[in-house]
Amino acid sequence: MYKIEDGVTQSLLSAWLDCRQRAWYKINGYYVPKYTESLLFGNCFHYLLEQLYKLFQDGTITSRTPIKVMIAMGNEAISEWMDTELKEASGPDHNDTLEHVSLLSSAVLRGYIKRYKLTDFKTVKWIGQESLFDIDFKGFRLRGKRDGEFEAGRSLYLLENKTKGRIDEGTLTDNLTFDLQNLMYLLSLFLEQRKVVTKVRYNIIRKPQIKETKAIAGAAYYKRVEEDVLSRPEFYFVRWDLVYTKAEQKQFQRDLHAMLKEFKQWVDGDIPTFKNDKACVGRKFNCDFLTACASKSTDCLLQRDTLFPELETN
Repeated sequence: MYKIEDGVTQSLLSAWLDCRQRAWYKINGYYVPKYTESLLFGNCFHYLLEQLYKLFQDGTITSRTPIKVMIAMGNEAISEWMDTELKEASGPDHNDTLEHVSLLSSAVLRGYIKRYKLTDFKTVKWIGQESLFDIDFKGFRLRGKRDGEFEAGRSLYLLENKTKGRIDEGTLTDNLTFDLQNLMYLLSLFLEQRKVVTKVRYNIIRKPQIKETKAIAGAAYYKRVEEDVLSRPEFYFVRWDLVYTKAEQKQFQRDLHAMLKEFKQWVDGDIPTFKNDKACVGRKFNCDFLTACASKSTDCLLQRDTLFPELETN
C-alpha cells in the first residue's frame, strides 16, 4: 500500500491533479500496457539521445567524430533499446511495431545529428544524463529522473526532450511558462546544488507523419522519411530556451507545497476519492483507466509490485 513516504513524482502528482480516481489506480500499481507507436517512438529516441550524450560526456565521441560514426553508434543504441523491449513483447503485432519504431528512429537520427552536431557535441559541456533525484522538500520526498543537464557559457541548463506528432507553438509555449515538470526538476537541481537554475532547453523531435503506402513501402519508405527529415530539419527539430525567474520559482514552491499538503490529506483518507469525468477523454489521448472506471472493475488492468519502475536502478 502506498505511503506518502514512498515519494511523489511529477507524474503521480499530475495524475492526482487531473483525477483522484486516476491517481488511486496509480498508487495501487494498476496500469494498462501501452505499446502505441507514438509512445514507443518517444521511449526509443529518449534512450538514443541518452546514450549519444553519455558517449560524448565520457569522451568516446567528440565534435570531430565523423557523422557516419555517430550514426553507427546511435543505431547501436537503437538496437539495444529494441532488444530490451523485445523481452517484454506480448505478440507479433508488438514485435512489428517495435521494428517499425526502431527503423523510424534510425531514419530521423541522421537529421538530428547533422542539425545539432556543432552545438550538442562541441559548444556545451554535459553534466548529467537521466539523472535520478530523491530529495526532501519541506518534509515531502520528491522523486524523479531528469533528461539531462549541461553548461553553455556560464549558464547551467536543464534539458527536456519531447517527441511530438504535431506542435501547437502558441498553446505549448504559453503552457510551458508554468509547467509542473520543468519547475519541479529545476527545484530538484536547486535542492541538490543550492544554486538557482533558471534555464530549460525544451528539445522537441517531431515524429514523422508520412504514411507507408503500396508504392512506397519497406526500405524505400524509411529512405523517404530520412530524405524528408534531412530536407526540413527546422520542421522536425525545434528548440526553445525557456527562462523561469527566481520569483516564478519561489511562487511555484509555494504552490507545490500547497498541492503536496492536500495530496497527503488525500493519501491519509481525509479527502475522498472521486472521478473527474472531464479528464476521461483528452484532445490527444483518452485516460488509460477509462474502461476500468466504466466497467467498475480492475479486471482489464495489470498490477505491478513496484510503484515507480522508471526510477529503479539495475
